[in-house]
Amino acid sequence: MNESAIIAVNKSHSEIKKDDIDDAYFKIVTKGNKKQGKDKNQSEIELTAYHEAGHALCAKLLTDNDVPKVTIIPSTSGYGGATFNIPKRMELLSKKEILNNIRVLYAGRAAEFLLRGNEDEITTGASQDIKQATEYIKSYFCEFGMSEKYGMLSLSSLTDESHLIIEKATLLSNKLYKETVQILKENREILNKIAKELIEKETLNEGDLDRIIHKVV
Repeated sequence: MNESAIIAVNKSHSEIKKDDIDDAYFKIVTKGNKKQGKDKNQSEIELTAYHEAGHALCAKLLTDNDVPKVTIIPSTSGYGGATFNIPKRMELLSKKEILNNIRVLYAGRAAEFLLRGNEDEITTGASQDIKQATEYIKSYFCEFGMSEKYGMLSLSSLTDESHLIIEKATLLSNKLYKETVQILKENREILNKIAKELIEKETLNEGDLDRIIHKVV
């Protein structure tokens, strides 16, 4: 609420309004402010819409996370858009939950691939997603003891564990990405509708996402 209060003061509001809270949340998630003006062409807007639609759809299908907002409004920090994906809890995640969180992170890139139909046409927009997914995978093998091959070993406690996990980590990453592509293929109609509404409205809330999903299903 501190960030909301600062924004409210800067806007000369006598009290904190919903828009102030939304702007504060946007700033926290994207590490920047909403970018004014339109400097994207239609192709970039469409790509961003599919990227964020992929994240939002997989979050709704694979997790019980709250997805209060998804937007293609760019940020001054460089984000082309954002999906506000909020876990109901942060600790004691199951193996299934960790793997699904990775799939959600890969869903933006997977949606770009489905839109373009060619891996050569994907963009750098997933760089932060890939970084977060890599951290999950590293923890999966090195800290959580969830690998079938290495069992309940904390590989991070070993002197040099990187050579042990790189091959297995790559295999797991590729497997989860392919599964994510397949999930989006099977739900392509919903993906298309979310992306279309994002292009039209720029921002959707969780009610919008639920309406689109339930209407198709």
